[in-house]
Amino acid sequence: MASSIDTYGELKAQIAGWMNRTDLTAMMDTFVQLAESSFNRNLRVPEMVKTNDAFSVSAKRTALPTDYLEMLAGRISIGGQWRDLDIETVREQTLLRGSVSGTPCTFAIVGTNLEVSPPPDGSYTLGLDYYGTISTITTGDSGTNSVLVAHPDLYLFRSLMNAATYMRDANRLASYSAAYQGIRGDIKTAMKKSKQSTAMAVKVA
Repeated sequence: MASSIDTYGELKAQIAGWMNRTDLTAMMDTFVQLAESSFNRNLRVPEMVKTNDAFSVSAKRTALPTDYLEMLAGRISIGGQWRDLDIETVREQTLLRGSVSGTPCTFAIVGTNLEVSPPPDGSYTLGLDYYGTISTITTGDSGTNSVLVAHPDLYLFRSLMNAATYMRDANRLASYSAAYQGIRGDIKTAMKKSKQSTAMAVKVA
């Protein structure tokens, strides 16, 4: 059963094959969408990193992008040049800068909003790097995304866990869960090695 899994149609065929069932078609969307929900809560891989270099702020608090999950870095455009913004807590912002308006130099995440400090004295453009939600592949048999292409085994075994739960098959669930956790561990190891290699390259340069 070693075939490529680049699309939703191919993933569904693999799920049916691994479960050895032909009567799960109506539940496939649910199995995969639940997997994607789990990814959004627990998975952070490079394929989920998004950049928005046109994020406008003109007030102290601005709603975050609708696909926002976790912040990585922020910057502000001043005179056509990008300047990094520091991440602080709201308490730190208040203690250090108070409420006098000016050019923002820090930001904090407050619920579903981004809060800049000092409060902006005009309209500014920010650049944000953040982990964003996965776009679902269940829009059709040709549906795909970068996470599926990079980690098809992750998609497969997390979906199989949901299928096994639905079928109340404890043995399959235990087997698929072990495989899924192993894949998660491999991904974390690969990401750690990649970060170390990047750090070494920068140091050598």
